Amino acid sequence: MTGTVKKKPVVIGKSKQPRCFKGVKNLPVDYFSNTNAWMTSFIFESYLRKWDSTLDHKIALILDNCTAHPNFSLKNIELVFLPPNTTSLIQPLDQGIIKAFKTFYRSDMRRQIIDAIDDGQGNGNDIAKNMTVLQAIHMSHNAWMKVTTSCIVNCFKKSGMVPITTNEALELDLPDVPVDISGLQIDKETFNEWLDVDKDLPVFQVMNDDEIAAEIVSHKEQGNDVEVHDEDEVEYAEDRVPVTRSEVFNAINTLRRAIEEHDIVISGYSDQNTLGRM
Repeated sequence: MTGTVKKKPVVIGKSKQPRCFKGVKNLPVDYFSNTNAWMTSFIFESYLRKWDSTLDHKIALILDNCTAHPNFSLKNIELVFLPPNTTSLIQPLDQGIIKAFKTFYRSDMRRQIIDAIDDGQGNGNDIAKNMTVLQAIHMSHNAWMKVTTSCIVNCFKKSGMVPITTNEALELDLPDVPVDISGLQIDKETFNEWLDVDKDLPVFQVMNDDEIAAEIVSHKEQGNDVEVHDEDEVEYAEDRVPVTRSEVFNAINTLRRAIEEHDIVISGYSDQNTLGRM
């Protein structure tokens, strides 16, 4: 168990093609949509069948007992369902992986809001409301990249699925709370409440046969080129101007200078050689 195999996050939104996706050809996540932004058995099975077709080795996928997680056979993926009512005890994700992810995600979101306030872009509520699905996707990707392999391994050990030595300490590699939310002094209990503010939101949909059939038909009718807009983003929507090649190189050079002059450390880009190859 190494914790090094990290699939791209799956993000489910309400719109198949939100306005903020205009001009965007690549996303750092696997994006799906339905009217409620919920996981459904159709999305679940579609995702797993596509993943299964890319594998050349066998793996086991540990799953909660959820109506959106149907049991079906695949060539390379074996679905392993946990016993009922045991998720909080033996699901590795619930032993700290989700908490680490949410800590990084919410800290990044808070930092962006504070930076925008400092730049005079408005008050916190308006800035938060104007955040787009695309911004959330990039924050999700960045948060997942920050979850360390040691955190993943330790959560598997904590769940009992990986052996642990008697004297081994389990560390989840969570960021320091006050520092990571731009210096605001918030006690641990309040911060944990903030992390779990959405834990009771519905995230999956129980579908009967007619609803499953209707969703399949809907996906086929929409195709890949139909734009479906999210009402929550209408006011913020604006036309994206394609980035030119010269603008790309200018941005890279600006980033390189910033790292050189201000000793900035950006995960994945602090190495000058990395920037030189871009």
